[in-house]
Amino acid sequence: MDEVNWKLLCEQNPEVFAASEWNIFSEEKRRKWHLPSQYCYLQAGGMNLRIGIIAAQKDYKEEDFLLAGVLFGSRIGNGVRTLIYFVAPDFNAVFFKAISQLGGSIIAKAVYWRKKLTPSLYLVRNYSTLSSKFTLEKFESGWNKWEKQINPVDRRNLLIIKQYFESLIQRRVRTVFKKKQILFCWGNLEIAEIKMRENRIELATKVRWTRNKDIVLKFQKTGWIDSAGKINEEFCQAVDGMIDLLENMEMTNGLEAKDKLALQLIYDKEAIKSQFGKWTACPWTFKEREVKLFDPYNLYFFQKNENEINIIIPVIEKPMFKIVCALIINAVLCCNHMGREENKPEVNIQWNGKIFLLCLSEYKEEIGLCSQWLKDMQDFPVIFLPDHWRDEGLRQLKE
Repeated sequence: MDEVNWKLLCEQNPEVFAASEWNIFSEEKRRKWHLPSQYCYLQAGGMNLRIGIIAAQKDYKEEDFLLAGVLFGSRIGNGVRTLIYFVAPDFNAVFFKAISQLGGSIIAKAVYWRKKLTPSLYLVRNYSTLSSKFTLEKFESGWNKWEKQINPVDRRNLLIIKQYFESLIQRRVRTVFKKKQILFCWGNLEIAEIKMRENRIELATKVRWTRNKDIVLKFQKTGWIDSAGKINEEFCQAVDGMIDLLENMEMTNGLEAKDKLALQLIYDKEAIKSQFGKWTACPWTFKEREVKLFDPYNLYFFQKNENEINIIIPVIEKPMFKIVCALIINAVLCCNHMGREENKPEVNIQWNGKIFLLCLSEYKEEIGLCSQWLKDMQDFPVIFLPDHWRDEGLRQLKE
């Protein structure tokens, strides 16, 4: 694909933008400001209003494009009101909903780039006709659903596997159902899985949570049901060994912060449960494909009442990126009408419209700066972790 001369293109379409005489960012300045290299950046404007363009020539991830635009706007604005134009070949309703939530020190508009049309740049004025791209539906799965999809022999085997892993619930092992996979997790760490191959199932351990080759070699095992109706001993020993190792790592502060926090969020019976409800698996799934933003490490769901859902995003690294992710997740849910007022009748679990940001206290200043470019911070309440949350738990959450 030929490289686009964005400076010339923007200057040829002055009616689209609120400025002219664009200055393109040099590669040196882009690197100095830590801006992603896959986009082009232009700047104009004066003392009271800074104006920037961020242009994507190819397809993009919504969260990456938005983060780059916000980062660019923060750099050129430096506290002054800033207008950012996002220029790309295509947009969707989720991205527009996300940029519509910018409105503090940064405001944003979107511009279509149509290579084969003249003029080739068009300011987007009507967002309502765009498709969502991310289609959510209520996720219904469980052991019964899996039993219906496999052959009679594996149906018996599935029951044996189910009973085995249910015996490990007291050791904080939980079952996670996917469309073509059942995961067994300790916290958020996957320790075993069942995969479906046509109408058959395959059982194996999972050791991707470590890069230690010796640990992987020791615990990577295949499971099967023997003639006595039991899971092979080698597999069970590997599962027990992994849990022993992980529990020891927890006691000696050997877990990564995200894994330690996952255990506390999922199994806390005091502060989290009283304030947000009981942890639950994501009640929705994407119709077309998996979406990385809804990864278990990125957000946690809690059922407060019979059908009300609270959502928490941990912010223990990259605070600006996490807030951008919160904007996209908020937009995905809004575009799929998961909020209380617009809830679809067939979906009986309702989201309360807020994304709670659970942050390290050391990010207080940075979170404050990020809040300046949001239109309404009330949709993203901030809660700070206690200073000694690793050892003392989540009893003293701070707003």
